Amino acid sequence: MKEYTLNITLTAYPRGYQVGKHSPEQQRQFLILGIITIVLLDVLTYLNPNSSFVSVYSNNDW
Repeated sequence: MKEYTLNITLTAYPRGYQVGKHSPEQQRQFLILGIITIVLLDVLTYLNPNSSFVSVYSNNDW
């Protein structure tokens, strides 16, 4: 399960970006929402650094 999750995590965004080259309007939305997500996670992690680790390591399947 770890290998599958890691594979999807590392390849999903690059594939989404490549597919978006055929549809520039969708690619622009993809990039804007991705940047918003990264900024939001950065701010929340800055305010409470331990919160990001809780959500990542709270799954008992690992």
